[in-house]
Amino acid sequence: MFCSLVLLLHNVTSHGITLQYLWFQNNTVALSLTLPNPCYKVTVSNSTISVERYGFACIQVLRRDEIFLTVKGNATFTLNYLNDSIQFGKAYRFCANNSVKLIDILNYTSKFVNKMLELKLLCLGYSIPVNLPGPPFKAPPVTKCDSVVTDGSAWIYVRGPLCTRPIEVLVKAKVRIAKVPSGMVPYLEVIDVLGRWPR
Repeated sequence: MFCSLVLLLHNVTSHGITLQYLWFQNNTVALSLTLPNPCYKVTVSNSTISVERYGFACIQVLRRDEIFLTVKGNATFTLNYLNDSIQFGKAYRFCANNSVKLIDILNYTSKFVNKMLELKLLCLGYSIPVNLPGPPFKAPPVTKCDSVVTDGSAWIYVRGPLCTRPIEVLVKAKVRIAKVPSGMVPYLEVIDVLGRWPR
């Protein structure tokens, strides 16, 4: 059984602050938080970052903080600022016992082309995980509505709209290759959906 964390994060720019994803390692997410001046107090609790203003006699100099969040399982990331609560991502713990990993399909594509595989996957809709490798071509290779799937080792596109929000799926699929402007990119063509489970 292979288990991994899948991170879906997006950068936030709101009311003069900027929150950006930096890196993920050993269950720690690093973020860069830029504030318009020093008169802010930043607190972190689990997967929530709260920013409160204190004082008013502040020079307008950008303040940059590095924020570290420890994530071990499913989580929703939230930034509380002034009267706003902004959700900027989610973490999913996903486990699968597939005989083939997606990272192997990406690294040794020719070995798997046209082979039928049964795979348990986490379908992410149209969101690309920030902490996992994927194909070099980041746009949908076949149709505009190709979905993103992962097994926790890497992510890859599936032809067509398999899901619009995160769900677990068990599928029979074939590995195909699409021709794109930058070369060739592997993707999965789902032949049959054997099961779906909401997240």
